[in-house]
Order: sequence, then C-alpha cells, then structure tokens
Amino acid sequence: MKKKRCVIPSGLLLLLVLISGVVLAGPPVAYDGWTIGPGTIDGQAFAAGVIDTSASCNAPGISCRTLAQGDGFLQEEINDGSRTFFRVILTEQGAMGDPSLSGANAELSFIAETYTPFATTGDTACSGQAAQDCQGLAAKHVVRDLSEGFETTALIQRNFAKSNATDLDGMYNIDISQTLDITDSTGLAFRDSFAYRNWTSWECTGGGGSFTCSNTLPVIGYELRSSQTVYTGIGEKQAFSHIASAGYKGRQAGGFFMSEPVRSVNGQLTLDGTTVPWNRTDDINTTWVGANTMSNFAFQSVQNTTTSSSASQSQLDGSLLDPFAWDLDAFGGQPTF
Repeated sequence: MKKKRCVIPSGLLLLLVLISGVVLAGPPVAYDGWTIGPGTIDGQAFAAGVIDTSASCNAPGISCRTLAQGDGFLQEEINDGSRTFFRVILTEQGAMGDPSLSGANAELSFIAETYTPFATTGDTACSGQAAQDCQGLAAKHVVRDLSEGFETTALIQRNFAKSNATDLDGMYNIDISQTLDITDSTGLAFRDSFAYRNWTSWECTGGGGSFTCSNTLPVIGYELRSSQTVYTGIGEKQAFSHIASAGYKGRQAGGFFMSEPVRSVNGQLTLDGTTVPWNRTDDINTTWVGANTMSNFAFQSVQNTTTSSSASQSQLDGSLLDPFAWDLDAFGGQPTF
C-alpha cells in the first residue's frame, strides 16, 4: 500500500501532547487494540479510514459503545465492569493499517489514542475510591515521517493511569522517545535517537474522603538517553552518546505511594585512574564521543553532580573507540563504535 507523508508542526505536536495527556499503566484495554481500513459508518461504505476496535472491545469483562465515528476518528465508551472511560482514537483520513507496527514496519503516520475516566471525586462512581483512581488521563501520541525514517512517541499518565501501576517502571509521568534514521543516495547515513522518562510523586494526598490533588508535583526521578551517529565518508563516522539518571521511581503498594531508587545498586566508574562513585539516587551522567574521520579519537566523561565529582579520559590515534569503562546498572546497554 502507498504510504502518505504526514507533516505536523512541532508546536502542534507539543500542544497535542500537553492537552491530551497520559500513558496508561493499567488501562481498561491495551493501547493499539484496533485496526483501520475498509468498513461502514452509518450505512455508508468507506474504502479505508474506518476504525475497528473489536480486538480490544471483545476482551473478557470489557464492553464498548460507539458515541461518534468518522473517517479516521472514533469516540467510544468503555466499561471494565467497575469503571467507565471515554476512548478517543484519531488518525489520518483514508488510512489503512495496524497501529502497533513501528519503525520500518509502520503503516500509520499519525496516531492519537486517549482515555479519560467518566467520573470525578464527587461522583457516586468514586465512592470508596481514592481521588487518584477517579481522575486523570492516559494517552499515546505517535507522529512519523515514513519516508524520512522519523518517529516520535509520547506517553503521558496522570492520577488513575499511574495509580494502577504494579511495577516501578509503570508509575512514570511522561515517556518520550524519538528516532531519526536518514540514508542518502550515496549510502551515507545520519542516525539520531532520544528517550526521556520521569517520575513524579503521588498527585493526590489525604484520606477519609478529603483529598488534595495537584498537577504540579516535582519530578522525583528521571532517565535520559541521547545518541547520534554521523557518517561523513565511506568507512568514516562520528558517534556520540549521553546518558543521565537520578532520583526515585514510584508505584502504588497497598493503596499508598512507595518509591525506590532509579538504580538498583550503588556504582562507580573509573576513567584515567580517577574513580567517581555514586549512590542509587545521585544525579549522574556519562558522555562518550568516538570518531575516525581524520584520526581515531575517543573521549568519555562521567559526572556525579550530587557530590560534584567527575573524571574524564581521551585518546588520539588509538585503537579503542568504544567507551573506556561502563556500568550496566546505571547506564544500560553500552554504545559501540
């Protein structure tokens, strides 16, 4: 099938993310539980653009009711037996494809999928529930330029979407990832990737029917990964990687907010004879650069900004272009030249 190019201004994308909200740690149904293609709306047949959610609406304990539907648009009511949600799905008019496919296999250039609970803290539906279980938002937004290898995904979750999290990674507030992979006619390429996730403390506090809810609570932990590779000639390239993290992750445990450090253990990194140690919650980062464009050059630094300690190492015309040292628990998988 022919894939259409979708260009959305960055300001509009930011606005869509800000007003729509949230990644669902415990959704009534999973994201991407739908397809789009030929179908009928109000008796009128469409060759494409009709959203079909039967894959998720036929799940055990789930019932759905269509509220509004159009070409590339669907609003429906979802009930999981105890709660009611509005789900809104938006994609391109005349689109066909599977929203779960990504990267080179992607079929859709734009996706917005949003959940909101049909209840507030004063409603009977919230009786006996904490405020954070009745309020909130959950959404997934994807924008792609299929012809240029560009893809960005934004997941944001507030209140109920976080309170349903059963694991530390699930109770994050925002999760953004972006990739760009361009190859020109000569075979030279430019690759760039970015990922950021943060955690905030519990949005609603209190008990006994009296709750205070806030959307401005501070970030208690984060993880950031950024990398870039530029091919400057046959067999020549420059590579860059920056990784940083700090603080705590959060989750619900027995109805209460719990937090644990982003890193499971304390660690350290030694560069050029200087060792930089860190605790599980310290703000640490490492930056690495490798290049063979003119001569083999490598540089790496590590900083613990919490304790104001740092170290670095570099070499020119050396054989090692990968990072000089690494810590898998703190930084995840090691980049390679």
